[in-house]
Amino acid sequence: MKSLKKHKTKKIKSVAMRKSLSGIRKPILLLSKDKAREVASDWHGGQWSALYQFASSGEYMPGYQKKYLYEIAENIPLASDTQRRLLKKLKTWFVYKSKQHKKSQK
Repeated sequence: MKSLKKHKTKKIKSVAMRKSLSGIRKPILLLSKDKAREVASDWHGGQWSALYQFASSGEYMPGYQKKYLYEIAENIPLASDTQRRLLKKLKTWFVYKSKQHKKSQK
């Protein structure tokens, strides 16, 4: 009897949906919160920056939304291709969190 090999699979923490130009809704795989914190930790601008706040506490603060996005935008030109993709995914993560927060306020 053959033994089955166990394959490691990535766990998808959250999936957001977005409309493509054709109007079809497509899933977007989001970073897990831990991965988002890791990327923020790699790219924060110092102890007083918004990304540092998120990386250290893990708490998304809606009032810092523009600061998060601004800090990410500052770092994108400095990043390698791989890191640039991660920063763009981090940006998507923050945009998704902002939308979730706005929905919860209604």
